Amino acid sequence: MVYVDPLVMPVVQDTLAVLGDQLELTARGQPKHLRVVPGVEVVIALVGSESGIITADECCEGVAAVRVSRVFPTDVFPNEDQRAASEGGPITWAVEMELTVIRCGSQPGQNLAPTDEQLTADAAWNLDDAAAMRCVGRRLKQMGRIYDYRTGPWEPGQADGGCLGGTLTLAVQVDCAECG
Repeated sequence: MVYVDPLVMPVVQDTLAVLGDQLELTARGQPKHLRVVPGVEVVIALVGSESGIITADECCEGVAAVRVSRVFPTDVFPNEDQRAASEGGPITWAVEMELTVIRCGSQPGQNLAPTDEQLTADAAWNLDDAAAMRCVGRRLKQMGRIYDYRTGPWEPGQADGGCLGGTLTLAVQVDCAECG
């Protein structure tokens, strides 16, 4: 028998789909790359290098990613349930995720700094993405995919190599269907 996660992966996939839909509503639209990532951080790559020439740049194509940071039992969401199974736990599960969006920022040329207008536009686009991320929990609840949610902080990422973006923490409360 092969065991397939009936709980966490489906809600993570729904979260990614809703994130993509929300980003489609921004001025820059949905990024090319939508992915669920394992591990402790989202990694993007310059890929498809031919003879030292980069043929694809995931940063400039745009990446939206969802990463699970932890899963824990909860009886009073978003608090962790400390009860043993013999004491009635777990009631539901909390799935804590990081939503990340990374895109290209202004790159005017070698040895030139972006203009004030370019930097302001980059900040506006970055904050539009943050606003789209903030709506994901509400949309999941409206769809009936989760019981409740808590949107945590959005933090901008380090501008690196022309890539800009940010990460938002989202915790959702889901059924304990696998526990029955």
